[in-house]
Order: sequence, then C-alpha cells, then structure tokens
Amino acid sequence: MKKLINVLLFIFLSITISFGQSLLVKLSGNGLKKPSYLLGTIHIAYKDTIPVFEKAKSILPICKTYALEVKMDNPLAIIGLIDQMKIPNNKTVEDYLSTEEYKKLSNVFQEKTGFKIDLFKSLQPMFIETLLEIDFNNETEKDNKIMMDSDLQSLAKKQKIKIEGLETVAEQLGAISKINIEEQINSLKVAIEQKENNDLEYLTSIYLKNNLDELYKWLSENMSMEQKTILLDNRNIVMTDRLIPLIRKNTTLIAVGAGHLGGGNGIINLLRKKGYVVEDVQL
Repeated sequence: MKKLINVLLFIFLSITISFGQSLLVKLSGNGLKKPSYLLGTIHIAYKDTIPVFEKAKSILPICKTYALEVKMDNPLAIIGLIDQMKIPNNKTVEDYLSTEEYKKLSNVFQEKTGFKIDLFKSLQPMFIETLLEIDFNNETEKDNKIMMDSDLQSLAKKQKIKIEGLETVAEQLGAISKINIEEQINSLKVAIEQKENNDLEYLTSIYLKNNLDELYKWLSENMSMEQKTILLDNRNIVMTDRLIPLIRKNTTLIAVGAGHLGGGNGIINLLRKKGYVVEDVQL
C-alpha cells in the first residue's frame, strides 16, 4: 500500500475508462445558467508556477462560490475529534509492531518530526504515517510548498467569495478510521523502511503534465478494494451530491484531490451520468 498522502490524493484507475484527462474542467449543461469549474489538486513542493493552478486562480474572481473538500474555519476543532483518530480498544501502534520495528519507528519519527512517538502511539497508523510525510524541520520546504486547496481558500476569502466545504473534518477522519488496522500497520512498516520518499517529487512531475490518466495508471495497482471503496468511491458520491446544488445556484470553483476526479466512480463520470457536460479547460 502506498503512503497515505498518495492514497488520499489519487483514485484507482480502470484502464479501460478514460474520462476527462485535464486536471481542470468546465461544467455546463443540464440546466446550468453559467458554467462552473472543477480542479484536481495535489500539494506540490518547490514549484513556482503550475499552469493548471495559475489558470484556476485566474478563474476564481469570476466565481461566486469556492468549494473545497473541507472548510477549515477553526483548525482547533479537530481537537474534539482526537478520540476518533485513536486505535480502538485502548491499543497503541506498539501493540502491532515488534520491539525492533517500534524502536525503528521511534527513531524515524523523532528524526522527521522532532517529537517522541510515545506522544502519538495511540493514533491509528495512517495518521502517524501522515505525520511522517511532513518534514517539520525543513523550513525551506514549508516556505516553498504549494497547498492548492488552502491557497485558493485564502484568495477566495480576500476576494470576499463565499466558501463552502463538501465534507466535514469528522467525515474525513471517519473514512480513514474505517480502514483495517492491520492494513494500516503494513503501510506504516513500509514508511518506516523508506525514510527517503520521492513520491511527491515524482507525482509533481506527472501532475505538471496535466494528465489524469497517467496519474491513475501509475496508482492503479497500489490500492486495495477496501481503500478504494471507503476513501474514494463512497466519498465521491457524497461530494458530487453536495456540489450540484452549488453549481446550480452560482458559478463555482470546486477544488478536490486529483484522485477524486477520474475513473468510473470518479466525480467527473458521476457528473456526466447526471447529464452535465464536462470539458477540459485550455491552459
């Protein structure tokens, strides 16, 4: 299983399906008075200019609403959901690892985050793995990293554009928590062994090509059916149902992880099935 950051950002590809290759598409038809736009995002480091992102930013001022997966008005609200992030039955990650594996995790975690793993060992493995993806000690990476969804939210706020969330934090955490603990542990073991993770750099190179199919092809064999159903397919249905009232009311820019766009159960195909026209935006 690939690292959590990849699992959340990219959807399983059925190679026989090829819907909407661009990462930025225009939505029209089915009674829409004005078009809306859908952007597939990833978090990218060390890139000053990303054509598809720059195009999305140029579209934002003509929109009345900006929608993203989760509207984070109060980051402290997540504190109240800590129990939802914990391993059930008062167990910790230490219970699932050998003494040697836990010691190795402790060393890697301390090196990457500057914190002791004992403070976080009650969290589900996928959340620990997410923390390993963040280089807390690298100020340069923090300064240069582009977080498209939140960057667009900041711009929308400055431009007094209405901001909507398609999910709640509790819903997202709940989806992750449904993944089998043993499967999460196996993924964490891989993360422990691979201190140097070049996935983000590689995914950035693919993303810059503005081609969804290539992203899906690369990831098609790296998700279990359980992950695909819980983290992607089920959430795609919910997000599609929630974005439709927004685009029917006003011109809206929607930004979701690129993995939610493609494939037979992706948002693009779900919108097409409902009668909407989905077209690539020319950069």
